[in-house]
Parts: sequence; C-alpha cells; structure tokens
Amino acid sequence: MNNTLNANFTDEEVKKALFQMHPTKAPGPDGMPPLFFQKFWHIVGIDVSRAVKNFLHSSKILKKINYTHVALIPKVKNPRELPNLRPISLCNVLYKIASKMMTNRLKNILPSIISPTQSAFISERSISDNTLIVAEIAHFLKKRRRGKKGFMALKLDMSNAYDRVEWHFLQAIMGKLGFNDRWINLVLTCISSVSYSFLINGIPTGYLHPSRGLRQGDPLSPYLFLFCAEGLSALIAKKESDGVLKGVTICKEAPSISHLLFADDSLFFARATVEDCQMIRAILVQYEHESGQQVNLLKSSVVFSSNIKRPPQLILAAALGVQQADYHERYLGMPTLVGRRRSACFSYLKERIMKRLHGWKGKLLSGAGKEILLKAVVQAIPLYSMSCFLLPRGFCDDLNKLMAGFWWNNSNGDNKIHWISWEKLCRPKEEGGMGFRHFYAFNLAMLAKQGWRILTMPTSLAFKLLQAKYFPNSSFLNPSISSHDSVVWKSLCAARKVLEGGTRWQVGDGNNIDIWHDRWIPQPRHFKIYSSAPPGCVPKKVADLIHVEHHCWNTPLLQSLFFPEEVELIQSIPLSIRQPPDQLIWHYDRKGQFSVRSAYRVAQHLLGSSTETTASSSTSSAGSVLWRTLWKANIPAKVKVFWWRACLNILPTHDNLAKKKVPINGGCVHCGLMPETTLHVLRDCPFARCSWFSSSLGSLRDLERMPSVWEWVNHCTSSLTHADLYFFFMMGWTLWEQRNGLLWRNKTSCPSLVGRIAHNRLLEYLQVNSPVGTSNRDQVQQWTKPPMGQLKINVDGAWNAATKSGGVGVVIRDSTGAFIAGTARKFDNVFSALQSEALAAREGVVLAVQRGLTNICFESDSLQIVTALGCSSLDRSFIGPILEDSKVLLLQITGEDFTHVRRTANEVAHRIARFALHLGTHISWFEEPPDFLVDVLFEDCNK
Repeated sequence: MNNTLNANFTDEEVKKALFQMHPTKAPGPDGMPPLFFQKFWHIVGIDVSRAVKNFLHSSKILKKINYTHVALIPKVKNPRELPNLRPISLCNVLYKIASKMMTNRLKNILPSIISPTQSAFISERSISDNTLIVAEIAHFLKKRRRGKKGFMALKLDMSNAYDRVEWHFLQAIMGKLGFNDRWINLVLTCISSVSYSFLINGIPTGYLHPSRGLRQGDPLSPYLFLFCAEGLSALIAKKESDGVLKGVTICKEAPSISHLLFADDSLFFARATVEDCQMIRAILVQYEHESGQQVNLLKSSVVFSSNIKRPPQLILAAALGVQQADYHERYLGMPTLVGRRRSACFSYLKERIMKRLHGWKGKLLSGAGKEILLKAVVQAIPLYSMSCFLLPRGFCDDLNKLMAGFWWNNSNGDNKIHWISWEKLCRPKEEGGMGFRHFYAFNLAMLAKQGWRILTMPTSLAFKLLQAKYFPNSSFLNPSISSHDSVVWKSLCAARKVLEGGTRWQVGDGNNIDIWHDRWIPQPRHFKIYSSAPPGCVPKKVADLIHVEHHCWNTPLLQSLFFPEEVELIQSIPLSIRQPPDQLIWHYDRKGQFSVRSAYRVAQHLLGSSTETTASSSTSSAGSVLWRTLWKANIPAKVKVFWWRACLNILPTHDNLAKKKVPINGGCVHCGLMPETTLHVLRDCPFARCSWFSSSLGSLRDLERMPSVWEWVNHCTSSLTHADLYFFFMMGWTLWEQRNGLLWRNKTSCPSLVGRIAHNRLLEYLQVNSPVGTSNRDQVQQWTKPPMGQLKINVDGAWNAATKSGGVGVVIRDSTGAFIAGTARKFDNVFSALQSEALAAREGVVLAVQRGLTNICFESDSLQIVTALGCSSLDRSFIGPILEDSKVLLLQITGEDFTHVRRTANEVAHRIARFALHLGTHISWFEEPPDFLVDVLFEDCNK
C-alpha cells in the first residue's frame, strides 16, 4: 500500500482530479473556480501539472497556494454566536487538485484499514447500513422486557469535531496504522502550511496560522478524520477484547456490536452496568485528552432496554454524565424507532414538502419550471427515509396529492382543475406522461436497493446482523415475516417482490441452478423454463446441460428437452472457460448491476400502474416516436410542456373548460364564430390560418384532414426537417400566447407578425443553447509499433446477425512491426456484436497465456469492452463470464492492459475477424502471415 501511495504522480492523475471537481464551486483566494482550468486545460494544463507534481514529489508547497478564505455559513436562521456558524474553507484550485490526487489514492486502501463499524467515506459501505443496524438494535432494546441483563445505547455529540483535531495525534495514528514517513510528511504539509483569512461581508479579514484542526472544504479532510475516529474504535476494541466491555448481541449468532461511527456521529452499545458506564467514560476521557475532541454532554443521551427500571436508568445516566431518554428520536437524520403510527413518525417529511411548496409561487412559474422544482427538490426530500423504511401507502398518496396540487396551480385553498390523473403524470415521458415519481413504487425500488446489497455484499455488518436474526439457514428472498419483526425488516421484505421481478441467475458452472424451478433464462418478467420436466428426467441442474470439456451447451440434449424458442435463449447465454460459481444478476441493467431506475419500472408493473400499450393509444410505438421527438427537440422547455398538453388535449381552451362544467362562453377568442378547441386555436381559426400562411410553413394550413392535434403533430414530426419542426413548435406556442394576450390583457396583434416573433425567439434560443465544438469522428488513427522489447496484440470481433455467428481475429506483432502470430476462429450462437468483441478479447489473452508471452500491450476498437476490462469490480453483465475470464487471465501476464484504438488502427485484426466468419474450424498462423494480410501488414509497418 505504501508503494502505491508513494509512487510518482502522473499528468493523467492531475487531469482526472481537476475534472472530478464541480465546475462552479466557490473560488478561493485565486478567484478562479475549477471551470476556468477545465475549459482552458489545453493552455494551462502543462504548467498546472508541473506545479502540482512538484509539490507532491518534494512535499514543499508555496504558502500562497495553501492560503485559504473561510466563509461562515449559518447553521440557524438568525445566528447570534460563533457556534451557530459553520466555517467552510475556500481553497485555491491548485491546492485542491493536489489534495484530491492524494485522496484518490488514499480511498482505495481505506476499506482494508478502517474498522467495519465506520461507514463514512468508505467505498462499498453505506450510511443506510448504520441506519438498518441502529433500527434493529433499537427494536431489540424496546422488545427486551424480561431478563436480568440489560443493555444501553449511548448517542454522543462531538463539538466542532474537525476543528479540534490535534495534528500530533493524527501523525501518531497514521504511524501506528503503518503509513511510512514520506506519506505522513506530505499529509502534515497539507494541513500545517495553511493560513486563513475570514470573509466578512465578502471582504477577507484577518490573517492567522492554525495549530490544529482540519478544514471543511479540503477534499482530504474527511479521510484524515477517519484516522482520528479509528483511534476511538481501537480503544473500544481493545477493552472489548480484554473482556471489560461488552456490546449488544441481538440474537445467538449475531455479531456483538459495541459502537457505530459515521464520521463524528457516534453510538455506543454496552451492558447496562455501572462498570461498563465507567469504562466508557474512561475511554472518552482518554480519547478527548489525546485527540483534542470534546464530547458535548448536554446534547448526548442514553437509552436503556425495557427490562431496566427508571431508577437504575437515572443512576447509570448520571455515571455517564448524560441525560436519560426513552428513545433516540433521530440518528443520521432518520427515526431510530418507528411504531405502529408510521404516518406520524414521518410527518416531518410532509411538513418539509409543504414548506417548500408554499414558499414557491406556482403562478409565476412555467410548466417546465414547476417540473424542475418538483423533480429536483420535492421528490428528493423523502428519498433518504425511503431507502430504509416503507412509508404507508396512504402517506405516499398524500405526498402525491401535494405535488399534483402544485403542478395544477392549487394555491390559497383553491381547487383548480386536475386535467389528468397523477398516475398518468407519473408515466415516462416516452409514454405520454411527465416522468414524475409515484412515491410508493419508488419507495419499493429504494428498499429493493437495500435488498440487493444484502444479496450481493455478504461481508457487510448489516448483512451479518440481519442474516443471524432472520435467515440464518436460507437466503434473504426466502424467510417469512412475523408480527414481532422490526419495521426495517418488514420494509425490506416488502421489496422482495421487486427483486424477484428483476433478478435471475447468471450461469457459471451451473451446479446451483435448478433447471425447472429457478429463474435463469434471459426472458423478462418470469425468467423460467416454460417446458415441463419429462417423467424420470435425469438433468436437474444447469450443469447437466453443459459440455464441460468444450465449454459449450449440449445442443442435442437441449433440443430434446425444450421448445425451440427456449433452446435459442439458452444457447444465447455465454459460458465461462473457468466455470466460476453461479451468481445473481439484475436483468434490467446492461451491466447486470442493480439500478433504482429499472427497479422503479418493475415496481410500477407489479403495482399495476404501468401503461397498457394499444394500437390506438398515444403510448403506441408511433406515439413513443412522437414523444421522444418532442422532448428531445432543441426548443425551450416551456414550449415542450405546452405541446405535451396540446397533444393530450388538456389545454384550458373554452371548449375544454366547458367539458369540465366551468361556466364560460365557448366561443373562440379571436373569431367568436366557432367553439374554441385546441385544434381551432392552433390551426383552424382565421387568425391562425393567416399566421401560418404568412410564415415559412404556409402549407401546414391545408391539413384539415387531420382531425386531431395528435395526428397533426404526428404528421409534422415525420414529414418536417428538424429546423422546420422546431419552428412549427415555436409557432404553435406563439399562437397560444397571442390568444392569452387577447383574452386577459385585451392585447391585439397582427397575424403576419406571429411568424416573425416565433422565428426571432427560436433564433435567440438556438444561439444560446446550440451545442458547440467539433467532432473528432473523422480523425484517422494509424497503427503504431510497440516500444522496444514489447509485443502488441490487436483483437477484433465480427458478427453475422443472420446466422447468429461471430468471427474473432487476433494478431501479434513485435516492436519492428513484424508478424509473430495470428488466429482466426468462428463461434456459433453469438447474439450480438458486443459479444463477438468480448470473445475476441478473451481469445487474444488466451493465446498470450498459451504461448507464454510477457511484456504485452493489447488493443481493441471496442471502447465498451476496453472500459469493462479496466474495471476492477465483478462484471455481472450478460457477457460478464467472458470478460471475467479475460480479467483473470490478464493477471498471469506482465505488461499493459487493453487500450482503445480506432478501427483504422486495428485493420489487420478486423480483416482476420471478417475472414473467420466463413471458417468451419480454428486456424492459426505463426511467423508467416496468410496472403490476404500481407498488404495491410506492409502498409501498417511503413506508416
């Protein structure tokens, strides 16, 4: 790990750290946000890289680079004292680049050295794990009404935790953890060379050098604070191993939990005895003395199990020096104990949403503005609670009603018209909705994410706790629910049906998959075999259907057991040459990983709120094309919302208002002769006809044969160019604006000016929002020789969709460009071009391993395959078994990993792959290339 941390920093790391920053973060004393350096990297990149690497390699930094402004952010509405202000450090971008580069290296090793009780800032650990564990322990404490042994949960509040960190303590902790002196000195230089000025009304005031503390705003600070908290974990673990302190064990096989940490949020669990209270107090005193931290006893509290009576509780609380409480109301912003009145427990969510909605003036916002506020702000408020608790369905309906009311401009108690139901608004945009979230379905999707973590992360502390209590001898998907179970477990179990609707087995060795009952066929919704098992059938496991020695399916056996459609589906499943264990994957994601978005669609389907597609509805395939065209159009968002309403015939025209029983004159505002329908306002009214005739789209006035707005717009989207279509949309919106101006402000206009107004507005919008930049697709890249002493292997795949076959081409050349070896191979039952590319990559690695080659670099023209092979996490995608074979075999080879090149730099491998499609066998060439490659090999070698 030290070798990794102290290796020379590269220009690529500098650029990566810079572009990881948010472009418009508040600038430091240099006055420039990261956006400046990102936009002009081609100019300043060399100098920035040189400056940052010089500091990181020498551990010497200019004081001006580490000069920092401190902004005081109020914690309360009207701050009166300094503790009511949160100091946020505004560092220079150059320093933040260096700090982020150190952070990128450091966070890769933290999971191995930080205790599992700490969940903050550690990859593959989640804040929700702590919430689940605390909820289970709180349930255990409440239900423990009998027994002599009592337990307690102590919640601590640390005062200004970052500001009180003593540097000598941090240095000592890092030394004990094993960091070498070079890295420790580099870290100490970062935190000790800082100088501060405070921004008072925007003006830097004062100048000081701190002697302790970490900056909030420095990318490195959260990770350094974990080392300080690790000192507290070590003290507790030492006392626990000595037997003088014991944590809470909620059941027989559950792990003992003595503490949980999330940065500076701390919870202690121990026996409810005077001895344990005194030991905890002694640990805290020692930790405070050494680290500089200070526990705020006034804001700390302790909760006891129900079998401890009130007088002993008060005595133990006094021994700890904190107040006694019946329960901890919040932990990490979430209720720790949820009773039967769940709606009351989560009423704070409704209050926060109502406060937000009442603070906005819906009448002053366009439809697009309200859409952004609802999706980005309101829908985000309950997400955190939804990740651990199932909110009551009625409560979710109340939240949906609040959002619907704001969308339709319900304010001041007015009961405005809801033109379509909220369920229809929650449909995806390509199905005619607005894409709002149905809260209950999304709640199930968020809980399914926790269930997926339980299924795929058996090393997490939350998994070990829940497994020991609820499913010690089975899977998370199997156990039943008891009335005595915790609310958290009941919530997770409610989402199991979503997991069952989206998970299936990925075939490895096939030993754990039951052919006839398990979900393993890549067929959505059911994933099971339709065919019934014949009497006395011998094959029971998927492994019985595989030729182990050839790593392929037993086609005659498949044809004798299953329907032809099932045989094709089974043959489409790629097999690994390593035969790893079978694993669960998420079917509705191309990477095989769980995604909340796809789980939300599964939940909608299960709840019956998914749309039924019919040939005549607006959600048909033709309708989907129209909606996609509309929402992707390069026009203002408010114009898109207007045409969405027009196509659904829910504009507030006089005719539509009359249908809603609103007493109003149904005549047209302009002509007064005909009923004011949507089609009349936008096309058939004499004012609209003159406007269209005067515009560049005059021919559209002759489309009377289109009886509805929907058909009219659908015709235009399929027949007009992009430029004309954008003008068409803007023209319709301008006509509606002119109608409203006449109705509400008695403002008249000339029809001949409508087209000019629409054209000018569209031109102004396009000038601001048109994409800039040139494409580099047409750049030609040439094959290059590898460095001296190194070999280069190029791979490529070809696919024939008609025959479902794939061709693989591999070529090996040395540093002079000389041909060393090549291979061409045909694969049957290949169902995508990407699968051919994956097979080609594996074939190239296998060839290198078989020939004992080392010091190799690989090239492929498939960016998706190169990216997947460079990912260290387990690949659960459809072609995951093939990719994992390549990654495992690559560990046996010294050299570089796969890099991406363009097709023009991969022509030899491409020709071999095309040639392989016509083969019936596997062909290899050594030293002498075949005739059809001579010309391109000569051309590559001489470029």
